[in-house]
Amino acid sequence: MPIKFSVFLVIIFISTIRSASADIAIVDVAVRTTPYLTELKSDGVKIVGRYYARCYQWSGKRLINMGPNNSLKGSKEKKLMELKSLLNANFGILSIYQYKSNWIGKFFGRTRAKIRNKKGQHVKKDGRYQYKYSTIKGDGCKTTRQPHGPKKEALLDAGAAIAQAEFAGQPKGSAIYFGLDFNFGGRIDSVEKKNILGGQSIKGNIRSEAYKRVLVYVQTVKAELAKHGYKLGIYGSGDAFKLLSQGFEQPIFDFSWIMASRSFSGTRDFHNTMKWNLFQNWTDKKRYGPKSGYKNGLGLDTNIQNPNLDADIGFWNAAGTTKIQSEISEAIFSSHRFVCDGRAWIRTKPTFKKSDIAVTRDGKPRRLYHANSVNLTGKSVNIGSSTLVEFDSDDDGQVDGWTNLNNLTDSFANKPQYYSVSKGENKTCPK
Repeated sequence: MPIKFSVFLVIIFISTIRSASADIAIVDVAVRTTPYLTELKSDGVKIVGRYYARCYQWSGKRLINMGPNNSLKGSKEKKLMELKSLLNANFGILSIYQYKSNWIGKFFGRTRAKIRNKKGQHVKKDGRYQYKYSTIKGDGCKTTRQPHGPKKEALLDAGAAIAQAEFAGQPKGSAIYFGLDFNFGGRIDSVEKKNILGGQSIKGNIRSEAYKRVLVYVQTVKAELAKHGYKLGIYGSGDAFKLLSQGFEQPIFDFSWIMASRSFSGTRDFHNTMKWNLFQNWTDKKRYGPKSGYKNGLGLDTNIQNPNLDADIGFWNAAGTTKIQSEISEAIFSSHRFVCDGRAWIRTKPTFKKSDIAVTRDGKPRRLYHANSVNLTGKSVNIGSSTLVEFDSDDDGQVDGWTNLNNLTDSFANKPQYYSVSKGENKTCPK
């Protein structure tokens, strides 16, 4: 059957999906952004997420350049050089606090570090990734022998976040997003329990105890931020938000930011309530190529704001609190879809010819994975009763091909259940 380009269809898609410019507006970055401000601006980025943390992690991690000595003393101009550059270029800031929050052991006063081989790869033994475990640092980032509890950890974290926010000139009424970036439904077997406790004893079930400690931590952080006029955002999975909402008149947070991990428990259900504020869509996307010491370009994470809720979710700039224009959030939200068919073939051309299906290096057909998202460019082709749409598969700004519109959800508000690559291959979109 000959290919016919439907002008009417294209007009419909441009009105609902928008154009290829509906790309990214909110990013978070764990390295210095200063060399890339022109490129970020050109890509339409409005908000840049950067970090606070109470102890040193790596160079470039924090918005405030406190260095390995972990001090706010000294030249304020040097410490805030990146921030001043961002504000002078009219970017808004998304303030993020993260310190050892990617493991549930944090709430038992414990931390872990990956064991790597000479190639830098995370070592695996008997099917388990290997870590070095230790007591999380205490006051003044000093090593301690005895682990402290969740309230002490919350006071240390909140104190550092507030001090750094005030040093940066972050306005009152804006937010600091705290990470709970681990899987609440993850496995806690006897080995993991031992790693978490590190010799401590508890009464009852460890998961129940962990949840109690998370509640103490978040309630303490929220109260401390409120004393200084800041709002609390939480970065986490669906079950994290369930824990912080269920049974309370109001959630123990002001704003919610869903982390990118597709398989984490409760995330699909929470996403589909449409009560979230931010959704982290893709992580570690490389843009802009080698420049100014960054060998592989700038690695960034892309985020989508929920346009159905209040646009003010705690961003700030030189003038005070700020927000993204609603039409920008709506355009980006509308241009994205989830893959709901495990055989969503990636096509190099807008045809249904088998020869136009992209292939892997070993000659297998390439496909989009179930529950991942794509960004539609607005280009579409009508072939009989089917529609092929052009897409960027991972928010890296590059067009990756075409696929059948029927392989995708009808809206970004409808997130399908995650399945592993093998289990998801035969899953199809609900009728």
